[in-house]
Amino acid sequence: MREERSPALRGEFIRTLAAFRTPAAQQAIVASLTDEAPSVRVLACKALGELPTAEGFQALSTAITSDSE
Repeated sequence: MREERSPALRGEFIRTLAAFRTPAAQQAIVASLTDEAPSVRVLACKALGELPTAEGFQALSTAITSDSE
């Protein structure tokens, strides 16, 4: 996903991954929490909020407290 230049497409990838609700999809979403585009990071946070797991909550908590934007 990081190879994709368009933040809009990366956001669509996140929306699609969230529908799968698999550990691999969640890992990709977690990785998007550090995307260079704020809009992509926001979508990743929303997606993790819809996937209630301990790992997702921890990643979301870390991202929220460390993101300066």
